[in-house]
Amino acid sequence: MTPYRLMSYGDDALLVDFKEDQSTALAGYVAQLRETQLFSDVIPAYRSITVQFNPESVSEKRVRDVITQALANPVALSPGPVIEVPVYYNGADLRSAAKSLNLTPKALMTAHSAPIYGVAFLGFLPGFTFLSGLPDALALPRLDTPRLRVKPGSVGIAGNQTGIYALPSPGGWQLLGRTPWRLFNPDAKAPFRFKAADRLKFMPISKAEFDALSEHDQ
Repeated sequence: MTPYRLMSYGDDALLVDFKEDQSTALAGYVAQLRETQLFSDVIPAYRSITVQFNPESVSEKRVRDVITQALANPVALSPGPVIEVPVYYNGADLRSAAKSLNLTPKALMTAHSAPIYGVAFLGFLPGFTFLSGLPDALALPRLDTPRLRVKPGSVGIAGNQTGIYALPSPGGWQLLGRTPWRLFNPDAKAPFRFKAADRLKFMPISKAEFDALSEHDQ
């Protein structure tokens, strides 16, 4: 039995819907699909991959056959270097989140910055970084009422995942801190700071270090 379903996704895309979380294997599947050089885009998520193609140059049947073959022979990727991401842990929800987890703010900061996280995918806005690897003990519910504006670089928790806001936007994640790094620059040759399958580790910094390193306009 195949571990995924392959479904039409409009006129120019197919959706590979995995039956289980594939966060550790997804990068290999994506690399193999991109290596075929047949598709206009290959977009990963936690449990799925969207494969876009040009229906004027290739049939859906051909695309299905290539996807099936590629997923049967995923690329074996070596783990990349761990990117140390500076974070000033002084978020609006740090104290209340720590209290709900029966931790001190310092203990929550230590626990949150201890793991090595994997970049699962980027969305729902350009550059928003969804990370896998949050310890179950640090899971927190979304805010009952989302904020109207969250600053870019904000690091938060929602449910059993942690992530980083790349742009100012509304949001309901519980905010623990903020990185001084700019995660999305549409004018740059490589507009996104991170990509799927990158490995990150948060490094606590002081307010003075945040100010010295800040790449944000606001």
